[in-house]
Formats: sequence, structure tokens, C-alpha cells
Amino acid sequence: MLGKEEEKAVTPMNPVAQQQQQQQQQQQQQRYNVIRRHKPEDEANAAAGAAAGVEGSPLTEETKRKVEAAKVYIENMYKNQQQNIQERLAR
Repeated sequence: MLGKEEEKAVTPMNPVAQQQQQQQQQQQQQRYNVIRRHKPEDEANAAAGAAAGVEGSPLTEETKRKVEAAKVYIENMYKNQQQNIQERLAR
């Protein structure tokens, strides 16, 4: 006698359920790609850079914006920290 798990594996899916499962798998893959920020052109850029002897891939505009935002954030954080230290010393 088959267990419930084995019955599920043996029982063929109807076409609607099969299509729904495929859609769910595609959606999961899309979410995974968004999380990984996987872009096919990144692989091409990395391959071209490796062939040319350049380390890493060239910076994209998005990467440059993120770097600039991080730089501003860090500078502001240190500036605020320095002001807080100055205020404490003045008290």
C-alpha cells in the first residue's frame, strides 16, 4: 500500500494544476532573480572584462548612484557623530 506522499508522486497532475505549478515555479524564479539582481548582460560584461584582462565588470549607472548614495550617507553619519562629540565636550 502506498503512503500519501508516494500517491502524490504517482498520481499524474491534470493540465490545469500542471500549468499552475509551472507558473508558480516561474514566479519563484523571477523573485529569485530580482533578489540576486541577476542580469544576463552582467555575465557578458564580466566575460568581456576577463577576456580584456580587466578585473570585475564596468560600473553601471545604477551602481554609481548606489555608491554615491552610500558615500553621502557615511559622510553624514560621521559629520553627525562628530557634532555629537563636540556637543558633549562643550557641556
